[in-house]
Amino acid sequence: MTRNHGSIKIHITMAEKRKPNKTIRDIARLSGFSRSTVSLVLNDSPRISETTRKKVMEVMQKVGYQPNVLARRLAERKSMMIGVIIPQTFHALSDLYFSEAISGISDVLMNSGYKLMLQMAIPEFKVQKKYVNLFTEKYIDGLLIIGSLMDEEMVKVLHELEYPIFLVNSTFEGVSSVIADNQSGASQAVDHLVRLGHKSIGIIKGLENVTTGADRSIGFAKAIHRHHLPLREEWVAYGTFSEESGYVCMQQILGQRHHPTAMFIANDMMAIGAIRAIRQHGLKVPEDMAVVGGDDIKLAAYIDPPLTTIRQDMYEIGALAASELVSMIQKETYGTPVQKIVPTQLNVRKSCGFELGGRKLSR
Repeated sequence: MTRNHGSIKIHITMAEKRKPNKTIRDIARLSGFSRSTVSLVLNDSPRISETTRKKVMEVMQKVGYQPNVLARRLAERKSMMIGVIIPQTFHALSDLYFSEAISGISDVLMNSGYKLMLQMAIPEFKVQKKYVNLFTEKYIDGLLIIGSLMDEEMVKVLHELEYPIFLVNSTFEGVSSVIADNQSGASQAVDHLVRLGHKSIGIIKGLENVTTGADRSIGFAKAIHRHHLPLREEWVAYGTFSEESGYVCMQQILGQRHHPTAMFIANDMMAIGAIRAIRQHGLKVPEDMAVVGGDDIKLAAYIDPPLTTIRQDMYEIGALAASELVSMIQKETYGTPVQKIVPTQLNVRKSCGFELGGRKLSR
């Protein structure tokens, strides 16, 4: 057998021609291309150059390869299943952030005739790129990814392969997403604290390789700058979104000789941990230190004192992402990224509902 890709000169032996039941594997071996390339040729993919197409088609013609029409029809059949990937975190499914998003997704998919396949992004799933198999083996028609990192390798791979994916409350360049307007929300929180008379405001940041954490830090910094307030290095701590990290970070800030009169904390669970630390230091919330959190989880309204917090509607965000993905699949508009931003709202409760000096804020 002779191959010459440059001039499309390919010699096929008589034994090869007489071999029955030719497969895509055979065509790949004889042409020198991968099976995926041959498959793309068979499906008239625009990703394949005309030169490559001619080379593969010539091999098929020489060996008398006839594509299995039934197999191709099965391959083109929709699974009517949408995958949802969540990060591997402790008790992720009991976390209201994820459960609310999944509830919104589930309701939209059910009404659209799709089923939901839930997958946790364990190391094996990511390292072995099993997320690609979900598409190649026709388990799913599209994929929603909740809470991915801003440099997530999985998102990069799927995007480069041009599969229909949608990010839920996270961003990646060129990839469709729905996010909450957390920069604006954090700015509103600082504005509110300033109106209450606070001039020294600290922050416990969340993970900044996550869109929510990064955006809340950016919104906070912009508002502090706009109000010409100081931000001392010892008033900044870095948490991981967990209650325990909020507790540890607050202990760190309270251990300084001078501490702020108000704290913006990047999510509610860290805020709950921070309030525990404040009390252990013999201080009161909000009389001695005002606290604002983020997410507005259901628990926020019931802790003591009830927590002022940025509400991002994860049900709405999940539902909108699912709706956009279904539309993308049905219209086959995979190459055009969609960016949607859902407004946030500052829900004011007692954790910062006092002016400095202990007088109740007039309503």
